[in-house]
Amino acid sequence: MAVRLYHQALLVIEDQPDIAYLNLVSSIETLCQDYVIEGMTLLQIDENLSNLVNSIEDKTMSNEIEKAILRREKFINKKFVAFIKEYTEESFWIRNDRPEFGRINPDQFEEILKRIYKQRSKYLHTGEPFPKSIYFKPPAGAEMDAAIAMMSKGKLWEQKDFIPYPHFFEKLVNHVLMNFLKKNQVGIPNQ
Repeated sequence: MAVRLYHQALLVIEDQPDIAYLNLVSSIETLCQDYVIEGMTLLQIDENLSNLVNSIEDKTMSNEIEKAILRREKFINKKFVAFIKEYTEESFWIRNDRPEFGRINPDQFEEILKRIYKQRSKYLHTGEPFPKSIYFKPPAGAEMDAAIAMMSKGKLWEQKDFIPYPHFFEKLVNHVLMNFLKKNQVGIPNQ
């Protein structure tokens, strides 16, 4: 399914970059469902709920309730980020075709992945539009708009809210899918 969603994104990336973004994120989501995020605590996801659970005097009961709550959490956004980071090799960052201006640095990577997932979720669940910049061809192959801010349909995006151009994200998803397949290929037995 991941490859199918990736292919569908390629078909519409020029004319419907928002739909391409949805398909690219979904492509990764289909693969990261079973990805394990270690060490998550209730405090990390909901401080108020954690305080309530910890106020239970019976610590065995308190621990069991916390474990039950954590089992119900899917952590899809965290899985999405961790999965992409795991399958992104150094070679992705040292390609010769990277632009001089509008370049995404590896130290921004995790934050940008979080923005991508958050923006996709807002678009899908509340109808908040993607930043206007994704609908235009990147100048000189830029990976992300370098503007200070932009406004579209009554929504203001500042630089801290920007997501990469769809073509950058497509290259990243391609890279991640290829590495996932390489690392998880199973040999075909001789017949």
